[in-house]
Parts: sequence; structure tokens; C-alpha cells
Amino acid sequence: MRYIDIGAKGGSLSLSRLSLGASQFGTSIGMQMAAEAAELYLSRGGNCFDSARIYGAWAPDGDGACDKAVGELIKRAGKRGNVIVSGKGAHPLLSEMERSRVSYADIRQDLHESLALMDTDYIDIYFLHRDDERVPVGEIIDWLNEFIGGGLIRAIGASNWSTDRIFAANEYAAKNGKQGFTVAQQRFSLTESNAKAGGDPTMVELREDDYRRYRQRDLPVMAYSSQARGYFAKLAAGADVSRMAGMFDTELNRRRFEALQKICAREGWEPAGVALAYLTQNQLPVSAIIGFSRIEQLEASMRAEAEVNLTAEDLADLQIWP
Repeated sequence: MRYIDIGAKGGSLSLSRLSLGASQFGTSIGMQMAAEAAELYLSRGGNCFDSARIYGAWAPDGDGACDKAVGELIKRAGKRGNVIVSGKGAHPLLSEMERSRVSYADIRQDLHESLALMDTDYIDIYFLHRDDERVPVGEIIDWLNEFIGGGLIRAIGASNWSTDRIFAANEYAAKNGKQGFTVAQQRFSLTESNAKAGGDPTMVELREDDYRRYRQRDLPVMAYSSQARGYFAKLAAGADVSRMAGMFDTELNRRRFEALQKICAREGWEPAGVALAYLTQNQLPVSAIIGFSRIEQLEASMRAEAEVNLTAEDLADLQIWP
């Protein structure tokens, strides 16, 4: 397993290039399968469970189910230091998506509820799940540094924030001796998607300009939707992708698929594995959040991380911008 470094209080965190997405744990993925997945994942060198206070809230009796499941997996892993926990707060309530929850009170509430549900003293990387550009970045950084100072979190990140806002927050932090965002969690994969077609315009995708700016500052990314709902695997299998037309099936992604097919034909690799390797072997430090509905899918992702090795030329061929 490859790793990237995430800045944190007192040093850095060595984060595996694959993070285990836990969003369905405790709801559509029961604890038996979650525990089996975690055991496989940890045995292959993975070390990060990705959770959020909002995960599970969409299911009947699912509020808090994900954080609670992650807490159980922490216990099964043994020593708390054996795993990195990624948590998130400040997401709007699903019944009131138009109402921002980027406030000191809401962030504090989400953080303390996650800590209680996980039954842990701290969260390693804590992300703000959404932004509210009406709130000054300095205030937000001050709030988060209070929680860092209290030992509740070790590192902070921004999820679905614009690049301008992340860098403005970090400039404030640097000028005022505070810890800034040391990682971003954004939609990022070999595909370029239409976020609005996905039904939630508040989600932020890493695009060409963002990518280049992140590279300049070496800002790590935890990539969600890293496998783009299996878009390339479905194309390779000749499956009907018409339902993905608005989201993923674009001229640019078809061109990337052509480049991917050439690499697969040359090496005998699977399309999904090459698409994942584009992230884990990128010049930008990336940890790809991987999901699954069957253990076989998780096994395939872990195998691809170990076996697929792209050259610099391969990465350049895949990284086609408009």
C-alpha cells in the first residue's frame, strides 16, 4: 500500500492511498459485512475509515449509524492508533438542505455527537462537509483550532469548498499562527462529471484549474466518487450507460476511455483498476475513497492498488483536459 502525508498537530498522519468509504455501514451494509471488509482492508495496509455525521440519516432509523459502525470497527482494530478516522460535520439537515449549518454551534454539536457515537476521544481528520461563503474564513479557522487545541481533532480538512475559499482560509491561518486545512475532500476521478446532473449542486468537483493550483501547493486530496459509479467498467463491458449521460457519459470521458483501453490492452489490467491507479499514483497526493456493495469489489480495488503500476506516460495519456 502506498501512503501520503497529511499535516496534523504535532507532526503528520501517514494516510493510505485507499480510504475505506463507510457511508453505507450500519444501513445497507450491515456490521457483519462491514467487519469483514475492514479486516480485509486493514490486512492489505489500508488505515483510514471515512465517515460523516450525516451518513445514514437518509435511511429509516439510520441517523448516526455510520459513525456508530466506525466506532465498532475502531475497537475491533485494536489500538486506537492503528487507524485514521476521517469525520465530517456542518452538512445541512437533509430536510433543510437550503439552511446552512456552518456555525460554531452546529459544528461543535456534530463533532461531539460523532465522538460520542464512535466512542472515541478524538477524530484524526475532521472535515467541514459544506461551506457557507457568508461566514468569514477566519472565524471558521478559529473555531476549528479551538477543537484542535482541546485535543478533539488532529487535522482539519475542507469538503466541497471552492479552491479560493480553501486557500483564503489557509492564508489566514498562516498569518495568525493557526493550523489550516491540510487536506481537501472533493469529487475527483478519471472522469470529469457534471455535478448538477448528480442532483446536488453544493458538491464540488476538482477540475483542471483546481488541480493545477492544488499541485502548486501540494495540497492532498481525499477523492470521493473515485470510481465514478463504475462508468469505465460498464463501458468496457458494453453495458448501457445512457442513464449516466448527464453525469459521466461525455466526449471528454470517452476520449479518456480510449486512452484507458490502450493501457488495459497492453498490460492485461481491468479498466476499473487503471482508473483507480490514476488517482493513487497521481502527481497530486491522493487517497481514493473506495466503496463497495460486495466484498469481491473491495478485493478488486485492493488488488488493483497493489498490482497496477502506471508510467508517467500513462498518466499523461489519461489526463486529457478539454
